[in-house]
Amino acid sequence: MMRFKPIADIYWPNLLTLTHFCLAYLFYNTGVHACGGVTHIEISYRALSGYHDTYGPLSYDTIVRENQDALEAGSVFPDSFYSNFCFDGKFHDVSEDTHWTPFINASINYIIKNYPKPWDQKTLKLVAFIMGIMSHQVADVSWHALGIDQGFLVAMAGTNYHGDFPSAHSDGDLGGDVLNLFQLNLNYSDIIGEWYVPVGDVLNIYQDYYGKEAINKTVVVTCTKLMYLVKIAERVLVKKYFPITAKKSPFIVNELYRYFLGGITDMAAWTQRIWKHLTYALEFGSKDCNMDHNPLFFRCNHTKLTSPSRMKRTFRNNIVYNSAKTIGLSMNDVVVDLHSRGMHLKPASSLKKKLQMFADETLENKENLYTKTPQASGVEYPTAVFTIGIEYAGLGWAYAVADLNKDGNEDVVIGCPGYMDPASQQQTGTAFILFGTDNGLNTSITDITKAADIQIQGPLDSFSSNSCFGSSVAIFDMDQDGKLDIAIGAPSFGSSNLTYNGKVFVYAPVDSKSYSLKAFMDCPDVYCTLGTTLRSEDINSDNYSDLLISSPFAPGGGVQRGMVTAVLSDRKYAGKMDLHLTMSTTILHGTQNYSWFGYSLAIKKISDRNETYIAIGEPNLRKCARTNCSFDPNDVQAIGQVHINSVSGSNIIPGPLILGQQQFQMLGGQLDIGRPFDQATDVIAVASTGQDVKGSVSGVPLDLEQAGSLYLYNLSDPQQPITIFNGDRKFARFGATVKFTDTNRDGVDDLIIGAPLRTDDITEELTGAQQGRVYVWLGGPSFPRGDATSKCGPFYSIEPCPGFKASRELGFKEDLARFGSQFAVLRFRKKTQLLVTAEHSSLKARLAGAIGVFEL
Repeated sequence: MMRFKPIADIYWPNLLTLTHFCLAYLFYNTGVHACGGVTHIEISYRALSGYHDTYGPLSYDTIVRENQDALEAGSVFPDSFYSNFCFDGKFHDVSEDTHWTPFINASINYIIKNYPKPWDQKTLKLVAFIMGIMSHQVADVSWHALGIDQGFLVAMAGTNYHGDFPSAHSDGDLGGDVLNLFQLNLNYSDIIGEWYVPVGDVLNIYQDYYGKEAINKTVVVTCTKLMYLVKIAERVLVKKYFPITAKKSPFIVNELYRYFLGGITDMAAWTQRIWKHLTYALEFGSKDCNMDHNPLFFRCNHTKLTSPSRMKRTFRNNIVYNSAKTIGLSMNDVVVDLHSRGMHLKPASSLKKKLQMFADETLENKENLYTKTPQASGVEYPTAVFTIGIEYAGLGWAYAVADLNKDGNEDVVIGCPGYMDPASQQQTGTAFILFGTDNGLNTSITDITKAADIQIQGPLDSFSSNSCFGSSVAIFDMDQDGKLDIAIGAPSFGSSNLTYNGKVFVYAPVDSKSYSLKAFMDCPDVYCTLGTTLRSEDINSDNYSDLLISSPFAPGGGVQRGMVTAVLSDRKYAGKMDLHLTMSTTILHGTQNYSWFGYSLAIKKISDRNETYIAIGEPNLRKCARTNCSFDPNDVQAIGQVHINSVSGSNIIPGPLILGQQQFQMLGGQLDIGRPFDQATDVIAVASTGQDVKGSVSGVPLDLEQAGSLYLYNLSDPQQPITIFNGDRKFARFGATVKFTDTNRDGVDDLIIGAPLRTDDITEELTGAQQGRVYVWLGGPSFPRGDATSKCGPFYSIEPCPGFKASRELGFKEDLARFGSQFAVLRFRKKTQLLVTAEHSSLKARLAGAIGVFEL
């Protein structure tokens, strides 16, 4: 029997002094090589949404929902033995082995051998715990790109870390936890909620796995107690390090939830998929299963998907354990309730007192630091809000506007890529169509599933599941029959076999209340993600709208260089259905790996000159130090570039380039073309969503890192900007959404700018985060030139002041909502309305999204 001396208690009485010093030091000078505990808990919790898995009287979804103390503990457990704080890291290899399918196989065999059904409560908790471990395994593979290409941290390295994976790895693992704590409401997981760990069963599984005693009860109990303390410490402390994470990696801020391979949405979807293979094996044994070493390729009763060669993690170190030390937590702060097969971990009264003391001291320091930012008095709020009662639905992810039913009022197609089919509980994605009336949209019913006049749902099959159908929408006349067709992008189509080719579906009207599939287009390239962005316009000047498609993650001859292609309308498609379209021979590509050519698109036909312009954003373009543009530490990363092209017939003619200068400027993050000054001057709006801005508070200079800026250039001669608009908060992503449109029907375009990550509180310490804001500048003779958001006057303490300078400032009364993430303008006979998405709104269901309706 192995015996180890218990770890000494960890305790510092002075909480705040060491908190700031130690965490800041650790953040900058150490690395942690595991997708963080908070992130793992978030993934397994999301995977519960819509998860239904029943065998006769046994419901596995009920097991995990009713035993979340075990699920949560299991979601973190595989990392328990990595740290040097756990017996000097002697059991590092045990943690490593717990990350791979053979451990799951040993667990399945152990449960089948020792616990015949019906299962008692302790066995149900054991099953939930193993499902938590499975979630952890699956997430780590996608996050770290273990045995797959282009996982989250690989892309993070390619865009923000000069291609240096270890550096991205170090920052990304803790960074995920930081962002989740700053950007999400995590109330589903109590900071001091109990954990259940089936210690006896786990020790038996390790015994079966190794054929000997490789670890003992003291180690398991002690090191899981440490992980429990770490979870509490992270929940209390780590949120405040958002500015450090955001400054070092715009990628993780922008893509943590949405990145196609290893973003949190994708990892939760894969957890659900693999859970169903795990439960099959628990029911029928593993004889019909491919127990591939890599858990992402674990399949039962299913076509085998073979993984590449085995990969192993690098060593993980101790940053999260130091978090526990910095707030004075000790092993005595955890009560361990041991029984024959497991243990409950719960907070001692001393822990509750320390957390209250820390909260009180933190509040006092905040109050001494700043006074609360005054709220702008002129902010307008929506007259109505469309919502949906489906978690993670993504309502309002994309819009397309046209008069579909030819009644003289514009209608809107609304993308909802996370929509879950109520009957099958499959995430199909959908698009809702709302018809306009003379008096605008009907807002008497605000549940979008009931308010919609038509719903086009994504395909119902396992291959189409989690395809993100509805991520993009566009309206064009594909067959030139005078009836408008609807294109809908599904960029993650093929995710179930890890190809992520993407697909675009085109639907034609059957009658006034229904649409039918007319055509589809796919892409042969792995990770093409076709359909990420769709736009429509008359490209070839034949008076019929065409379809423009961009895929910024497409290979493009390299890795994530990006691609733009088109589908030109043609009478040859008339009367035909179920067409399989091929991509146009005219395909534009980026020229640099991870530059994301096609991330933004703007297309405009200048009717009075019979000219068409296509502007394409490439926001992650680097300024290369080497002539061959391979990665180099001296590269200036993500400066961004915009390509302005004109169209002659079916030929695209390259035109001027606009190039960024500052690292992480991300010039070209969003684009639009319009005429805000008069009816003759064509202007292109170019967003630099990561632009640093010089500001001030009450005259004291303040650097607003990655606040975001918007530049207006003359379309035909974009040498110097005509006007510059700046954001007024750090990391606000000012300019992430941009639109020119004539809202007041005076013949001149107005400008709408969104800042969806804007935080009202300029200190980012006192109240809330990422409420978001939208600004409207009316076009015409008084439209600003030069610096449009400075010279705020003596009565406005913060500069820049876009809210003060704008004609209108729009807000949304919900914390963390990311209001302004998309918008659309609809014109009706008697009014004009603006729809604004709050993509993280939880008004009706967690992170379901919401759409604010404004009168213009």
